Amino acid sequence: MSENDLEFVERREASRLNLACQVIIRDPMEEYREKIRNISADGLKLQTNTRLAVNGKYGFEFILPRGPQIQLEGEVRWKKPKGDSALYGIYFSNIGVLARLRLTFFLHRTIVNIKKNMRGKGHEDA
Repeated sequence: MSENDLEFVERREASRLNLACQVIIRDPMEEYREKIRNISADGLKLQTNTRLAVNGKYGFEFILPRGPQIQLEGEVRWKKPKGDSALYGIYFSNIGVLARLRLTFFLHRTIVNIKKNMRGKGHEDA
């Protein structure tokens, strides 16, 4: 993964990180492999051709770049059509203490590194 795949984005209560990363989505009947588009300590955005139910709860599993595997449960909060697929907003409804610590540490470390790199390249607002 290159630095161009990671970008710091601030919205809502939690800082979000643009991140292209595979995710496995599980419901009681099936398993899907999709792509995360961005992530925060509270949730993620993913793009998929799979139809997910708004307010539906699913299991999610992903491996962070240079980081650990994360398993958690999330709830679909919103859906936005995008061409033949859709973007979905997922809220982490059940995340264990260890998974939350790993995710929070990864996000903090990555955002700090991105800000350092921006300052080093002459960006005054970093």
